[in-house]
Amino acid sequence: MQRRLMYIEKDTGSNHDGPAWIGYVEISRTGRKAYFNGQAFSSGKGSGRCVETGDLHWISGVKKRGSNRHIFGHGKILVSRDALAEFLALKGWDRLDETHYGLFDAKPTDIAKFNAMENTRLGH
Repeated sequence: MQRRLMYIEKDTGSNHDGPAWIGYVEISRTGRKAYFNGQAFSSGKGSGRCVETGDLHWISGVKKRGSNRHIFGHGKILVSRDALAEFLALKGWDRLDETHYGLFDAKPTDIAKFNAMENTRLGH
C-alpha cells in the first residue's frame, strides 16, 4: 500500500460545497482502491465512489498554491491532525490558516472489512 497526502471532497449532492479533507490516503497496490477516514473508494481518474454509500468524491493531490476546492466552492477544508506537519511544510506555513482550514482526527480504516464486503458481493 502506498500512503500519500491527498485532498478528498464529497461531490454527490454538494454543488462544490461538500465536506472536504486533507489527510493520508492509502492506495492499493493496483491503484483501484483508496482508503481514507474509515471509508473505501473505488478510484478512477480524479474521482472515487464510496464502496458503502455510492457517493462520488474528488480525490487528488494537495496543491501547494491556493485551495483545492472548485473555484466556486466554499467551506473550510479539514486537515487530519496526523498529516498537519506535512501539510504545513508543503504550504511553507508555520501554522494553519484557521479562516480556511480546520483540524480533525481521521478514523482508522478497516481494509479487511471492505475486502470481505467485495468478496461477498462476488460470491466468494
